Amino acid sequence: MPNLYIATVLLAVLVAVPVQSSSDGGALDLGVEVYVTSINPARGHRNILAGETIELDCQINVANERSLHWTLNGERLDAGAVGTLKIEQISGSSQNTRTTLKWENVTLAQSGTFLCQDQNQNQGRKDVNVVQITPREGELNSSLTTPQDITLRCEVEGLGAGQYQQLEWYFDDKRIDLQRVNADGPKYNISHINDSLVIFGATKEDVGTYECLVKTLGSKQENLTQKVQLLMDPMITDFSRSKNIVQGESVIVNCEIYGNPVDTVVWYKDDEPLVADGDRIKLMPHKNFENASLQMNKLDFPDRGVYKCFASNKGGESASKAILIRVKDRYAALWPFLGICAEVAILCTIIFIYEKRRAKKQEEEDQQPAKEPLTNDHKDTDVRQRNVRT
Repeated sequence: MPNLYIATVLLAVLVAVPVQSSSDGGALDLGVEVYVTSINPARGHRNILAGETIELDCQINVANERSLHWTLNGERLDAGAVGTLKIEQISGSSQNTRTTLKWENVTLAQSGTFLCQDQNQNQGRKDVNVVQITPREGELNSSLTTPQDITLRCEVEGLGAGQYQQLEWYFDDKRIDLQRVNADGPKYNISHINDSLVIFGATKEDVGTYECLVKTLGSKQENLTQKVQLLMDPMITDFSRSKNIVQGESVIVNCEIYGNPVDTVVWYKDDEPLVADGDRIKLMPHKNFENASLQMNKLDFPDRGVYKCFASNKGGESASKAILIRVKDRYAALWPFLGICAEVAILCTIIFIYEKRRAKKQEEEDQQPAKEPLTNDHKDTDVRQRNVRT
């Protein structure tokens, strides 16, 4: 019987000892539960890009628990210590207390284990790994007419070489096709040694925004992306020299722009800023460039002029091209026809008058009496005849 009593006391002591869980979600101490919900990184994920925001929400099933606090890698976090860190204590219902953590513009230093704890060491945890992907841009010289080889890079920190796959590269939301070739051989090459993309024979069509995709290895794959720019000063292809538009019709002039970045696209008419009214005159996007397409409806004679497209960036680089738009009278094609018709009418009138007069003259001649024929018999006359030698 004493042995049974000792066993019962020992069991009671074991139940009273706090039990803590190392998994995401919380710990349990005599019915106290602490839950950490991860808003960013998303639930089930632990990697986040440097520069983004960590957002965590913690809830304990104790009302007005003022001792609830956050730690990172064992160090207590205070909102006032770091400018981008915000910790807010929220009084919940009569049965729980909440606190939120929001850390903006995080760096590699914010990697580690976040704990939400009360004074009795009941805790919930979230492991976060900050990954730094540094883009290395390339630049295409717009003044060169020959193709150029360009290298873009994504430098990955926060993940070891064996923690992610070879990078994937995308352009215009399409994955780079390594099988694509140009006249001199392969168009692209991707290196896992320095996480770079080489573009062989790059031209203005290759300028724009690229994306490198980092796929983590492990039980749960995560995708991290970073934009990389291939830069070029603004460039505009030539317009046709002019356009002839019939009065009352519409015209669309597209400004074919190449370059990255292009921050501003404006239009001028006869060197004066063109004002779009949104109804008859509209400026619309064209190939991802805002205001690069000019549309004018119901053209009239005052719309005739030289229209110039002007593209520029914040660095002061710019390009422009101009086109002459003529407005033709809607009846312009009719005037030559009417002229021909008038000429035919006048000619017919002349012919008619001439024929009428000729017919009248003929009729008068027919009505005159016939004349006697001339003879050489002049016996009864005093006229002498002379012989003429030939």
